[in-house]
Amino acid sequence: MNLPTFTPDHIGEVDHKAELSGSVSSEECLGQKWIGERWIGYIGREGEPPVEGRWFPEDGRWRFVSKKLESLDFQRGQALQLYDGYWGERAYIVLAGLAWTEGRFVAKKEWDHDHCGICWATISPNAPQYYRSSERDIVCPDCYKSFVLLRSLSFIELTPNPQVSFESGVKKCG
Repeated sequence: MNLPTFTPDHIGEVDHKAELSGSVSSEECLGQKWIGERWIGYIGREGEPPVEGRWFPEDGRWRFVSKKLESLDFQRGQALQLYDGYWGERAYIVLAGLAWTEGRFVAKKEWDHDHCGICWATISPNAPQYYRSSERDIVCPDCYKSFVLLRSLSFIELTPNPQVSFESGVKKCG
């Protein structure tokens, strides 16, 4: 999978927040804009949980600001995977190495269903099995087996914008 990348050339701490400035390989992926002013986004090393932050344009470059000071551990010149807010949340669920427990959904008066945090499948008394993470994320059994256990982000490739056609058959961003 070829995701866009962010390559910082400046990394520092300002007001107890990590600030990284640099260039992005592409502002779009899978036919959609992935980065914009003040948009939530995620960056990280390939195979590691991404870090959440916000994007700010800066003279043809981008600044990424995160409350997560572990962003300061990234290296200048190191190309980092770039995720938009939507896919970054899902990548974090898969790559964070969270503890998971199996459960069965039980409806309550004010709560008759839930949704998988990856594919958005409905979890309800009709399809009650789910897995819950130590951070309270819920995923369906298919996503747990296909993505969480395998630490696979292939769901990003499987769910392109339906309005986009990939004539070559190669889904490429960045």
